[in-house]
Amino acid sequence: MTQSHRQSRFPVIIPAILLGALALCAVRPLRAQDESSVLQGFQSPGKQFRPMVRWWWPGDDVTDQEIDREIGILDASGFGGAEIQPFVTFNTHELPKAEAARVESYATPEFFHHVRAAADAAKAHGMWIDYTFGSGWPFGGGMAITPELSAIELRFTDNTVTGPESAPVQLKIPQWQPGLTAAMMMQAGQKPQWPAGWQERFEARSKIISVVAMRAASTQPAGEGKPELLDRSSAVVLTDRMRPDGTLDWQVPAGQWHIFVFRQFPTRQSVIGAAGSGPQLVLDHLDKAAFEAHAHRVGDPLASALGPDMGTSLRAIFCDSL
Repeated sequence: MTQSHRQSRFPVIIPAILLGALALCAVRPLRAQDESSVLQGFQSPGKQFRPMVRWWWPGDDVTDQEIDREIGILDASGFGGAEIQPFVTFNTHELPKAEAARVESYATPEFFHHVRAAADAAKAHGMWIDYTFGSGWPFGGGMAITPELSAIELRFTDNTVTGPESAPVQLKIPQWQPGLTAAMMMQAGQKPQWPAGWQERFEARSKIISVVAMRAASTQPAGEGKPELLDRSSAVVLTDRMRPDGTLDWQVPAGQWHIFVFRQFPTRQSVIGAAGSGPQLVLDHLDKAAFEAHAHRVGDPLASALGPDMGTSLRAIFCDSL
């Protein structure tokens, strides 16, 4: 029996969602417009038609006075609104202690007070404010997102065997590896420091999802640019035949077979550019409990601070990098 192994990273893939504005236009009879009126409409459009900007905040290191001043600048420059994005692009340990504390005080009562000040200033100018529903991207962070609520992925190994063979097949089991962003952060010396016991909780959430064997449709090896075809009708689910030591109790029939082992892992991905205290784990976007925990942290205090202005002067929330 010949046997080879190949491990691939197969993350849970979510299609990117492009968010656009939907304009509702009343149908009116066409009427002649002179050139000057059309030009005037472009030179001084109504505020509801103006573009907006992303407004980067260094965590909560902002003041009501500066917020009001910058809203005035945006209005005078022809913008209709702004989207608040709390963010950190630098090592706060290099800042003076008081300044670092302000940057890291995201999602505190003081922070939501400042969001309210921005919404009030925008309202006074006939503008609007949007709010990024978290700090950095993707969403998560704080103590709200634990290993049990963090993002997960699916990895697999492709074990190639040739039958017939009755001896147990030793399978290679997928192992966790840091993803691209995690690897880049680790190379830059930004290794996450998880709370005590979290590493064990990550491991407890890792599990084999399925073991599936499929026969190669042809004995001809795949060439460059030519994928190997598998016989879908030959698929056999062997999950309950794999032993704890990774051996497969299965008599391999004649032919070349690919035995795929699928395993789930927490990604251990950190939120990039996150302001705020506590671990910065990315949440599981497909877990309702995870989103509710995040929304309780970054949304409920916002609703309390804004009151009836939620949905008006604070127009919308934005999800960055689903």
